Amino acid sequence: PGIDWEKFQVKREKELFVIFVGSMNMNDALIRLKGIKYLLDAARMLPDVKFFIVGGGKALKKLKRDSPKNVVFTGTLVGEPLIELYARAQIFCLPSLSEGFGLTILEAMASGCAIVSTIDLGQEGILIKPKSSEQIKNAIEFLLKNPAKALRMGKKNRKIAKKFTWDNFLESLLKIYSLIAKR
Repeated sequence: PGIDWEKFQVKREKELFVIFVGSMNMNDALIRLKGIKYLLDAARMLPDVKFFIVGGGKALKKLKRDSPKNVVFTGTLVGEPLIELYARAQIFCLPSLSEGFGLTILEAMASGCAIVSTIDLGQEGILIKPKSSEQIKNAIEFLLKNPAKALRMGKKNRKIAKKFTWDNFLESLLKIYSLIAKR
């Protein structure tokens, strides 16, 4: 994947909230694979922490009904409103049971967010086990209690995300095409 890196910014003062971005326009089985249930359970354990859930779809109504008061559902956000929310967020969480490294993680990294995820990002993120609300809670608590560490993670993530611009992606693609054409 590629991102328009220049569009993403980092606010000097990160706000102490967690962001999740993903479509909820799918059936219950696919929603379960997003792991959002575990994020909502972690939010219940952290009542003083605000969580923003970005994304729209048919599952939104049920998720809202079952969520704690510290969770804000924004609906679908694109463009500047989404970029602004990423820029303000200190932590991005992706508790997915099946997704790989994708666009939402890249956007969060480009915005300087610390990452809590089931996807191993090395030292630039906190790896959690799938289906573990407790690990999500512990990782978020750790980052909130160690803001300097969260900030360092975010800065490293921004540097990593810069490697995934559309220009770099296109350059890699052209190299592959060139190798194939030579065969």
